[in-house]
Amino acid sequence: MKKHLLIWPLSISAFAMAACAALPVGSQPAHHEETYALQPNGHSSLDRSLSALETRHPGKSGFRLLPRGEEAFLMRIAMIEAAERSADLQYYSIQNDRTGKMLLQSLIKAADRGVRVRLLVDDLNLNGADRTMLALNGHKNIEIRAFNPFASANTDMGQMLQRMHNKAFIVDNAVAIAGGRNLADEYFGLADGFNFGDMDIFTAGPITRQLSKSFDGYWNSELSYPIAELHPPALAEKELQEERHKLEQFWNEERERGELRKLIPLSTQLKKRNIRLHWAKAELAADEPEKVMYDNDDAPAQSVSKPAKALAKTANASQRELLIISSYFIPREQGVAWLKRLSDRGVNVRILTNSLASTDVVAAYSGFAPYREALLKNGAMLYEAKPYFPTHREHKKRPLSLHTKLYVADRKDLMIGSFNFDPRSVRHNTEMLLIIHSPELATEIADMFNTTLARNSYQVTLNNGELTWKDMATGKLYDDEPEAGFWRSVKSGLYSVLPEDQL
Repeated sequence: MKKHLLIWPLSISAFAMAACAALPVGSQPAHHEETYALQPNGHSSLDRSLSALETRHPGKSGFRLLPRGEEAFLMRIAMIEAAERSADLQYYSIQNDRTGKMLLQSLIKAADRGVRVRLLVDDLNLNGADRTMLALNGHKNIEIRAFNPFASANTDMGQMLQRMHNKAFIVDNAVAIAGGRNLADEYFGLADGFNFGDMDIFTAGPITRQLSKSFDGYWNSELSYPIAELHPPALAEKELQEERHKLEQFWNEERERGELRKLIPLSTQLKKRNIRLHWAKAELAADEPEKVMYDNDDAPAQSVSKPAKALAKTANASQRELLIISSYFIPREQGVAWLKRLSDRGVNVRILTNSLASTDVVAAYSGFAPYREALLKNGAMLYEAKPYFPTHREHKKRPLSLHTKLYVADRKDLMIGSFNFDPRSVRHNTEMLLIIHSPELATEIADMFNTTLARNSYQVTLNNGELTWKDMATGKLYDDEPEAGFWRSVKSGLYSVLPEDQL
């Protein structure tokens, strides 16, 4: 999540935003045309490129990890440029910054050549449906919907804080990207200062159709509203053209000087096998959209966290090792007890989360801090990320915050998606998690995990009953949260009194 969205003052700003929404109190469910993913027909470039590969790997899907922000961004642009039928995007947040503008312009170009574009964004991050979004929505082949819009300033606070956190980028119902990245500069290493360390995965084959089915469920849900209903009146045609012209100019300038010059068409990459795909069986665990309507222990089955159940099932089958990478890690007593049971039967549990210095959400760290001692006493190994990415020139360290959500069991099962190990992911937000049964991918992630620990983490241990932080790169020891500073420590203490479910 974005750093300004999880902290407690959200309740005040959310009420203010809700008061500005056009949806009246007591409004009926959204009435909109139901549309569904277009099925592969075997005639598109992507279908032809993938058909032979799928035939050689029956029942399996193709995967490629996207750890580098630049690669993850260029892959998205390449996918849209390869689109011939459809582009379906589902995101918690899309920003109107450099990255957002390039992606939105690529969608307009696809729509101009007849591609159907469906864009679903959580209402909390729709930025009031600004002029750029309205300009896109005015295109005959583009529709934008907002998920779970605020009804009024009297909206129930619980439902207001329950958001769609899913992230899916699907083209032609043939290839997709899922993972932890939202669509904004800081997720692709393009922000001038602070950036996120994150991970996506490129998919092809049957798992993509599962992602499309989940997308359709959200798109056609009564909780998804066309933004034209929420933000009338629409822009005049002249204004629409002006906004699109601005995006076109921006695109042309970026193509001349930026990352787009490195773009290789996706169909070319597939044909020349420049994309090495790991083929494996996989399944998708995705929450139902109705989950955001409930927030109690007696809620119906659709509110039970499917990613949490899938993670528990896979981890419970592990015999040797469980790796957890979660940017926001709040295990609560139930999670601590569950991890203890794994440790007690010989599973090596290793956890990487943000440090107080690196987190973009101090409140989340405050929720995690009380459980550190119990985790360590119960046998888990605990690491916290440094607040920067090390470079060859140490005086040019780049501010960095961990945003990844990854889980690896026994180096054979990889779980990746939007799901954090915290109450918000389990109880409040809708989430998704891919479970991929691939020793090759799981080992690749485990190796990255070990490299990150060695270069860019502090190991937290108990020394005579006191917490100690060890810089894994230098061996330097700290008896307090390293590099956090006075004010972060103060804020962490203040947030510690808040209810865990709101962290």
